[in-house]
Amino acid sequence: MATIASVTASGSKADQIIAATRSLFVRYGYRRTSVDDIAREAGVAKATLYLHFSGKEEMFREMIRRFQLLQEERCAAAEAIETSVENKIVALIDAVYGTTIEWFENTAHIEELKSVALHEISVPVDEPVQAFRRRLTRMIKAAEERGELRLSAVGSSAQDVAQVLLFAAYGAKHAAHATHASFHAALPGIVRLILVGMIPADIA
Repeated sequence: MATIASVTASGSKADQIIAATRSLFVRYGYRRTSVDDIAREAGVAKATLYLHFSGKEEMFREMIRRFQLLQEERCAAAEAIETSVENKIVALIDAVYGTTIEWFENTAHIEELKSVALHEISVPVDEPVQAFRRRLTRMIKAAEERGELRLSAVGSSAQDVAQVLLFAAYGAKHAAHATHASFHAALPGIVRLILVGMIPADIA
């Protein structure tokens, strides 16, 4: 499975700089982090940093690009695994929300980072969320077609079930002091609780 290390590996100066960018933005936020801070954290000269990036804005863009790439790789892996629909849904949600916790560590600066991304740098952060919702809905529909889920048993559509799963997972993601480990441990129980009435008796 793709890891943070695989997209912020220390194999090049650019990788070192982006790893430092992520670390500092998580700890101090965007506005309180300077280019000098990033160069110092990365262990490179400021002139070297400017050989790779034009400034803090470009480093922010690259950090988000790598974060979204990691999410995409993990989503694709979740869709490809041969396992129960319950496990596939757990893997898909973890690929998005779990990766977010892992990458940003539930930083107190997350709202600032979102605001900067949306309003100052125009990084497309909403579209990946909508794409995730569509992916989850397709996964649920496919499971219904295979007979792994019976949505009629609860009178819900695939979109409805996806929405409930996302709301519940979002709540767990934003629980006080949530870590990737605690979220990963709680997620199977959350998914099971929501799907239990839809899983045929011969599968459950």
